[in-house]
Amino acid sequence: MVVRTVISDVNRHTNRVTATYVLEGGTTDEQWELSSEVDQDGEDAYFRAQFELR
Repeated sequence: MVVRTVISDVNRHTNRVTATYVLEGGTTDEQWELSSEVDQDGEDAYFRAQFELR
């Protein structure tokens, strides 16, 4: 499974953005966090996460 995520920077004090992916209901629950920093206030960050489901 591939998940593409767009996150907009909305905090005026920092340009950091974070995406947390939580997968539950399989053999084990899993959580991943991706973070990035945009160049300017209000910019978007693009994440691509790939998960192998079994």
